[in-house]
Amino acid sequence: MTTLNTADLINTRVQSIEYYKRELAIVRKSQKSLTKTTKFLNAVLARYPDVSPYAWTNVCLWSQSVILQISIVHDVTSMKEGIAPALMRSLLEAGFDVEKSTDRATELSADRVFEFKRPANIVTGTVQVNITFTAKLIDAPNATCRKVQTGTEIREVPTYQLVCEE
Repeated sequence: MTTLNTADLINTRVQSIEYYKRELAIVRKSQKSLTKTTKFLNAVLARYPDVSPYAWTNVCLWSQSVILQISIVHDVTSMKEGIAPALMRSLLEAGFDVEKSTDRATELSADRVFEFKRPANIVTGTVQVNITFTAKLIDAPNATCRKVQTGTEIREVPTYQLVCEE
């Protein structure tokens, strides 16, 4: 039988703190490149004041690198006009490549998700940036994109209950 002890619990927390200290040291080492990257991104996104990006960093300990992750979620009624094509055009002009796009439609929502990537650049001193742009399609009279029900699906799903002999 394994016994629980306070020393092991504390040691686990110490190990977590040490891991995050190593990550923080890499982020601090990359601060200059990260600053150049955020300035560049702010210039690209400045044309879209309604866009609210959410940002965080991913740190790779073995390669000592930082990746800037950006998530942008925005309500749209069209994929041909308005902010969606304009923002994506700006990202392409800024050196981003489209990695993939995915459509998601559920009973409650419809989204088109685009994943962009701009690799790190040693010459300009910028870190890699990954942007996920989620175009949330909203229902509006002038909408050119809509969620459409294309059928129904019936599935047999097993159900369970616990039965114990007395």
